[in-house]
Amino acid sequence: MSIKVENLVVKYGDYCAVSDVSLEISDGEALGIIGKNGAGKTTLVETMEGLGDKTSGSVSINGIDPSDNKNRKKLYNMISVQLQSTNYPDKAKVEDLCKLFSSICDNPVDYKELLGQFDLTEKVNKSVGSLSGGQKQKLSILLALISHPKIIFLDELTTGLDPDARRELWKDLRDLKKKGVTIILVSHYMDDIEMVCDKIGIMKKGKLITVGTKEELIKASGLSRRITFTCNDNVSVLLDKLDGVANIDVLGDQYTIVVSKESAAKKCSEILGKNKIKYTDYVVSRPTLEDIFLHLINKSNGDEK
Repeated sequence: MSIKVENLVVKYGDYCAVSDVSLEISDGEALGIIGKNGAGKTTLVETMEGLGDKTSGSVSINGIDPSDNKNRKKLYNMISVQLQSTNYPDKAKVEDLCKLFSSICDNPVDYKELLGQFDLTEKVNKSVGSLSGGQKQKLSILLALISHPKIIFLDELTTGLDPDARRELWKDLRDLKKKGVTIILVSHYMDDIEMVCDKIGIMKKGKLITVGTKEELIKASGLSRRITFTCNDNVSVLLDKLDGVANIDVLGDQYTIVVSKESAAKKCSEILGKNKIKYTDYVVSRPTLEDIFLHLINKSNGDEK
């Protein structure tokens, strides 16, 4: 077992940021952690990294307690961290930072290869202050990979990256998984989670309300299908009465309906036809991770239909 968390609690005064969280992550597995702002995601991973203090419970990374200062060097030879917000001196040059990070690693990756991989070779002699937001994000991830980590923690991985760079990074992370690297990814971007992670944990108000594969989360949510179509009429009242409708979203003339019963997709089109509603682009598909996330978050409140 690579990482084991048992009954972890983190409090700041009377505020409980992480409440009785337990989870296990195997070697070479990628776990995505999602939740609304303030759900406790970053606090959880920072405690796992040894960057924050726990109130109670335990964390073990390959048998090492991250809070034990005696084993910090051994721990940090195994893990690497890309924080949600990282600042480097504006006047520092990209290559100087790469050399600095390489010098403190026992088995560093050739940073020149990483610069090419992240399309930063031309910036090697430029200052950090001259980089764009996306380039700074790339540099932060690059520096986290220099140490050849066995476990890597990534918080809001692709913020500021263009679509092409995001896809390249997904491929890089999948390649790392194939090499046995364990990945813990915190993100608000559901496609980051879907493209990289084997399992997904959903946090709400400090609690880990569920964890599993996407298929397991679909089963836990009880959702069946997502229906989308284009329509200029207001049909929400008609479809809201349909048995099995979990959620209806309307953006302009675009309707998105998530249902918990297979039959609802057919009945939806029947209702539109019966009421002589004109519509186009009618598509029935599987629920998205965002659909599942929102439904399970509301379900934990008892707000679902």
